[in-house]
Amino acid sequence: MLKLVFCALFVTMTAHADLNTDKTSINNDCKTDAKVAGCGDKTMGHGLAKCIWGYRQKNPKFTLSEKCKADMMRFRKDRAEKGHRKNMPPNGATPAQPPAPGK
Repeated sequence: MLKLVFCALFVTMTAHADLNTDKTSINNDCKTDAKVAGCGDKTMGHGLAKCIWGYRQKNPKFTLSEKCKADMMRFRKDRAEKGHRKNMPPNGATPAQPPAPGK
C-alpha cells in the first residue's frame, strides 16, 4: 500500500515538474509575442495564454513565433496526457452541486 502511494505521489510530482518546465519555456520564448499583444506583465498560468488568445481574435494577422507556438502545443499535449482538467466542465462553467442531504 505504501509503495502504491509513493508511486502515485512521484508520478504527480513529475507531472507538475513537466508542466512547470513547459510554463517556464513559454514565459521565456513568448516574451516578444506577449509584448506585441500587450500582455507583457502576464505569465503562463496567470493570464498569458488567455491574453494572447484574445489579441489573436481581434487581430487575425497576428501570428505567434514558431518557438512560442511549439511550446504552447507541447504544454497542451503534456497537460492532456497528465489528465489535468479532465473532470472540469467545458468553457469554465462551475461544476454542478450535489443535492443537499435529505432533499
